[in-house]
Amino acid sequence: MSAVSPRRDLATPRLRNLVFFIVLAAYAIAVAVIELRHEPWRDEADCWLLARDADFATFFHRMGLSGTPGLWHFILVPFARLGLPYATQAVLHVAIAVATAAIVLRRASLPLVTRVLLVFSYYLAYEYAVVVRSYALSVLLLVAIAAMYERRFARPMLFGALVALLANTNTHSLIVAGTIGAAYLLEGRRAAIKGAAVMLAGGVAAALQLIPPPDAIAGGVIMRYTPNAFPSALAAAFFPTMVHPLTIAAGAVIVLAAIVAIRRDHGALLILLGTLAGLAYLFTYKWIGGLRHSGFVFLVVLFVLWIATPSRERTFAIGLLTASLIASVISTATLWRLDYLAPFSGAKEMAAFINGAGLADLPIAAHSETATSAVCPWLRRPLWYAGTGRVGTFNLWDKTFDRGLYVTYPEAEQRAREHFRGGRWLLLFNVEIPEPAAHGFKLLHATREPFAHPDERFWLYEPIYPARSAGSSEPPR
Repeated sequence: MSAVSPRRDLATPRLRNLVFFIVLAAYAIAVAVIELRHEPWRDEADCWLLARDADFATFFHRMGLSGTPGLWHFILVPFARLGLPYATQAVLHVAIAVATAAIVLRRASLPLVTRVLLVFSYYLAYEYAVVVRSYALSVLLLVAIAAMYERRFARPMLFGALVALLANTNTHSLIVAGTIGAAYLLEGRRAAIKGAAVMLAGGVAAALQLIPPPDAIAGGVIMRYTPNAFPSALAAAFFPTMVHPLTIAAGAVIVLAAIVAIRRDHGALLILLGTLAGLAYLFTYKWIGGLRHSGFVFLVVLFVLWIATPSRERTFAIGLLTASLIASVISTATLWRLDYLAPFSGAKEMAAFINGAGLADLPIAAHSETATSAVCPWLRRPLWYAGTGRVGTFNLWDKTFDRGLYVTYPEAEQRAREHFRGGRWLLLFNVEIPEPAAHGFKLLHATREPFAHPDERFWLYEPIYPARSAGSSEPPR
C-alpha cells in the first residue's frame, strides 16, 4: 500500500509556495482570533487542572477513572507546573492546529481545492483547533503518519513512534492506531518488526492507563445504549451541525465510496472498517460525545483516501468528500461567528467577576461539580464541592464523584451552610435560586447564557446574615 505524491496543481514551485503561505497565514490568523474570543469549558479546564494540581499517583489513577490515555495531559504538565497562565494551553493548541494545516496543505495527496477546503473545514478549523482538547494532537499525529506512509518501511522506528504516540492521545485514537498497526503487520515485511514493536509498546502503555481502578464508576465513566448514535455520527462527520436523514444517507454514501476506492488494498480496508467498527461500538454502547467524537469517522476516511493508490474510484470518492467540505466550511463560519460574538461558557466571566470584586480569597461552595470546575483555572484557591464534600479543582470521576452528581441543589445549599457555619463564604451554582432572599442569599453576579454549554451559566450568591426563613420556595432540583 503506497500513497502518491501531492498533485502538481500549480505550474511553478514559486506559485505553489505563495499559495501555501497565503492560505496557511489566513488559517493561522483566523484560528488565533477566534481562540482569543473563546471561553474554555469544563473539558478544556479539566486537562489543565489535572496537569497543574494532581500529584503523580492521582495523575495516572485518574486516567483509569476517566477512560483516556494521558499524553495531552502529560504535555501540559511542565507548562502548568511552572505557573504559566491558563491561556498557555490555548497557544500550544493553536500551534498544533497550524502545524496540522501546514502538513495537509503541503503533503496531502489530494487536489488543491480539497486541501484548502480541508484546512477550513469544521473539524480542522474549529472543533480540533479552537476547542482545546487532546484531539488536536490526534489529528496532527494522524496527518504526520499519512504524510510519511510511503516511507513507513524505510523509517520503521519513526513511523512506529508516531503510531505509538497516537495511541496515547485518547481512546478513539487508540482504536485508529491499533488498526494502523494491524495493517502494518499484515503487509508482512521484515522491516515492519521494529516499527511494530514500538507500536505495541505504545499500545500497551495506553491500555494500561485505561484499566479501571477499584473506585471507578461501575461500567465505566459513561455507559449508555444509543442505537442511533453511529448513523448520526455518519452525518455529523461530513455535515457538522446538519444531522438529518438526508445527511445520514449522504455520509453513508461517502463512506461506501471510500470502501470501494480501497477495496483491493487490504491494509487500508482494515484501517477503515476496523476503526469504524470500534467507533460504532463506543458510540452505541458507551458514549457518542458529540461532534468531537464523530469527527473520527471523517478523519479515518480522509486518512485512507490520502494513502490510497490513485484510481477512478478514489477520484470519485475524493470528489464526494470535497463536495461535503463545502457544507463543513459553512459550519466553520457559523461557529466562528457564534464564538466571536457570544460566550462558549460562562466560566471565564464568572472568574473575572470573582477576581475583579476582590472575592478570590473567600471559600466558595460549588455545585454541580462538573460544570463549576470550569471556573477553577482562574481562581487562586480550589472550590469546596458540596456534592462530594471534597476540596479540589479537577473532577476525579470516581464513585464518590458520581454520587455527588445526584445531590440536589437544595441539599447542596444545606451542606454548604453546615460546612461553612460561622464564616464568610460564597455559593456558586449553575442554576438560579428563585427568590434568593427567601433562602437567605443575595445574588452577587449572574453570567450571560452561553451558546454552546447552557449548563455553564453561573450564579454567585453570598449568605445574608441572619438568614431568613426559607419559606415555601426552593431552588430548582
